[in-house]
Amino acid sequence: MAGDYPRRVLILEDDKDASEMFSLLLRHWGYEVQSYLTGESAIDHAPAFKPDVVLVDIGLPTMNGFQVVKRLRSMAELEGARMIAVTGYGNREVLERCEAAGFDGHILKPVHATVLHAAVEGTPSAKAD
Repeated sequence: MAGDYPRRVLILEDDKDASEMFSLLLRHWGYEVQSYLTGESAIDHAPAFKPDVVLVDIGLPTMNGFQVVKRLRSMAELEGARMIAVTGYGNREVLERCEAAGFDGHILKPVHATVLHAAVEGTPSAKAD
């Protein structure tokens, strides 16, 4: 079981295989998981799910991850949720945009299982500096 209670993790990843892999790992570790392939779906379902952690791909087809996080941050139901960017982009500009959009952390693809676990748990090794 993850931490002292089963954390809820929302995954927004448009690559179906990556989304399924993240979901399987997180469920194996004891997390309650919901995953979505589009920003619109994640935004629609997040308030009812009330995730503790949101993993967001930045490069989405219709609405990018920066836009999604700004919308999620405006929802009272998600107050206190940690938002983690999961992306192949790691340059300084992207890191600054992540911070400005309201992300709490950033992890690079391909994501190693230990990095994913650290990001969800909020441990220092999850930071990308």
